Order: sequence, then structure tokens, then C-alpha cells
Amino acid sequence: MGNPVLTPGNNAEWIGARKIAGLDGNGQFRILQIGADGELVGIDYPHYQVHHGNFWGAYKRLEGVANDASVDFLIVTGSGKIPHTTIVVVATANAFLDWYPNPTITNDGTEITPLVMNPATTRTPETKVYFTPTVGAPGTVGPTVVIPGGARQTSVGGAARNGAEIQLAQSKKYLLRVTNKGGAGVIAHIGLQMEWYEEDPAVE
Repeated sequence: MGNPVLTPGNNAEWIGARKIAGLDGNGQFRILQIGADGELVGIDYPHYQVHHGNFWGAYKRLEGVANDASVDFLIVTGSGKIPHTTIVVVATANAFLDWYPNPTITNDGTEITPLVMNPATTRTPETKVYFTPTVGAPGTVGPTVVIPGGARQTSVGGAARNGAEIQLAQSKKYLLRVTNKGGAGVIAHIGLQMEWYEEDPAVE
């Protein structure tokens, strides 16, 4: 017999000799692996993507940003895959974070080399992340966030492992602008941490 479908109401099924995939009681996709001693070992979906070489990170630190000066990050999505991402911005002084979903960009800037989370694979993502793009016009601002100073952080989309994500549109550019609001004479160090996996829209 083939691998049976388990609890069809929860959309769970065998995906290998020792792995079961399905939705938990909260509607979250989970992978359960049968351990060597017959125990169940659960991992969440982003962790599953790491194992399959389909999870990347883009990390950048920009130092010495003057008061009222801004740094820009640009996310460029591809046409074939849908990225699911979490984004964390860190500032050592009070700062404003502005998200622009429809900017006019004349030059993408310098690409941040993506880090694949599974070093056993050489897969490259469709999604690209840049810093210091040339912005013709930012467009209408979307979400705006205040980042408290003192090396604290604000998250856009939640932590990477709790299932809270932003699903970005295909073939699109997103501008993240971070402005130092620490006050006269206060410089800031600003960092970006973006992590994501990509899926075929046919299986979304």
C-alpha cells in the first residue's frame, strides 16, 4: 500500500518514510518526523525550508548615521516565486522606520549577498535585497514605526520562528527607509535582518 492520508480533515499526510506533514489545531503547517526510537519530532515550516535549502538571510549594518539622516534598503522580488519574509530593523538611537510599497527607483544600489541557511546547498533566491538605492520618488508611505533608542529593535512581520510573516508580491520593489531621530549630535548604528523562503505560487 502507498502512504496513507492521515486525518484528512486536518490535511495531514505522509511525505516520506518517516515524515508527516499537516496543519495543527491552529492552522499552522507542521512537519512531524518519526525518530529512531519511534518518537515524534516536530519542526515548523520555516525550519523545514531550511532543511531543503530554500531559506535565506540578508544582513547589513550601517554605522555612524547622523541625526535626521536616512538609510534606505530595497527589496526586489522575482516573477516566479512568492517570498515569505520576516524583517527586523535595529537602531542604537531613536529612529523612524517607513515602508514604501510603490517607490520609483532609478538604481537598485548595492546588493546584500544572501546567506543560504543550509550550507549543503548552493540554491540562490529570486528575491534580492539592496542598500543605498537611488530613489527617484518614494511614493505613498505604508506602515510607519517608531524604533526606541538604546539598541532595541522593532520587527516587521514578527520573529523568524513563530510563523508570523509578510508575504510579498511578485515582480515588485519595496523601500524601507530608516531615519535617525536621536537628536542633535546623536549618531546611530542601523542594522537590517531579513530572512525568507520562497514558494511556487502553483502550490501556495
